[in-house]
Amino acid sequence: MNYQALILNKLLDKYEKSKAYKKRSSKRRTQLNEDDFSAVDFENYNEKEPFFEAVNELIDEGYIKVDWVDFEEGYILKKIFLNRDAIDFVYIKLGRISKHDKNYSIYKLLKTTEFKNYLWMNTFKDAVLDKYERQKTVSPYLLENVERSSEMINTLIFLDNHYGEYWHERYFSSIVYNDSKYFRSIIRNKLMWIIVNFSEVTEEEYALDYIGIRNNPEQIEWSGQLKLKIKNQWIDFSIIDNGNIINGSTVLQIQDIECKVNKVLFVENRANYEMAVREKLKDTLVIYHGGFAGREKRIFFKKIFLKYPKFDYYHWSDIDIGGFRIFLTLQKMHPLVKSYLMDVETLEKYRNKWNGYSNKYKKKLKVMVVENKYSQFHELIEYMIKHNCRLEQENVEFEGVDG
Repeated sequence: MNYQALILNKLLDKYEKSKAYKKRSSKRRTQLNEDDFSAVDFENYNEKEPFFEAVNELIDEGYIKVDWVDFEEGYILKKIFLNRDAIDFVYIKLGRISKHDKNYSIYKLLKTTEFKNYLWMNTFKDAVLDKYERQKTVSPYLLENVERSSEMINTLIFLDNHYGEYWHERYFSSIVYNDSKYFRSIIRNKLMWIIVNFSEVTEEEYALDYIGIRNNPEQIEWSGQLKLKIKNQWIDFSIIDNGNIINGSTVLQIQDIECKVNKVLFVENRANYEMAVREKLKDTLVIYHGGFAGREKRIFFKKIFLKYPKFDYYHWSDIDIGGFRIFLTLQKMHPLVKSYLMDVETLEKYRNKWNGYSNKYKKKLKVMVVENKYSQFHELIEYMIKHNCRLEQENVEFEGVDG
């Protein structure tokens, strides 16, 4: 066994995780004791002797310093210290790239990158740059691995450059990494973490669809008085009163819309959508929104908004961060969209169905409660913070839509 490499790598591993690394001015010493070398049997002369030879050679070369047990110098180790003045030479001796150099390479690559379409990616970028500038690390935002982090940055660049496009997951993986399974095994989980923490998406199940990666085509579902003109022919879907569905790509073929209602209700969760469909409302078009709508759904929504700007529009979601964010995305498309059963009265009515949340979640609520874009929910958010509660839409009964 190469005991010199074992000792020095263990010291560097510990150093790179220490405050001494993050705060270069720190006087803390990086140290090890015999317990850190469980792989060495110090009762076995054939292992102990070469280990101590390695220790003495590293002392002579100036890489480490040692404290011996009193009166047992050269025989029983107390502590091994990394010589701070020799750290750069330790990396050279081992042929090891320092954590600092790895992080700086990632920092340098990201600093020269500008995202033009997915603006939340710039928020992610700023967080990484700030973390590096303060603590000389890119963790937890990126892996402290130049190859993997470069792949992630290049993945974000690719997605931003192909904004609005959709890719089957395995085809995307083949195009970007020349391996149909590489994305799922190496990139996928970290990318979803980034999306959930920096975009308006709050749940991982919607994260990939949000940036155009999917395994199944998007589907559009609704119930109500609706006719679509496709390939110069009108198709009357209103004769089906228990819900309709079309493939997302069909949306691109829609030439015109005729809707004989005066209200439209978007519903986030499927159970509640089906609950509303069973009511067979004559004056309301009920649309299944799901989580964050993909490109085809948004096009479908916009077609209705543009054709019927004076309809009464409502959105029904969970009373939580995700529900508020989904509502805002709809309101950006049509500023007169109103919330439905998303208020303090509803929250109080279903008090026995409340869910709690974590401190991290509460911090997000406290940010939202002072943001102007969430002003119509400020009273509700304040109530949620005070009572540590949120409410899933499935626990709320449909009450009809008053317009």
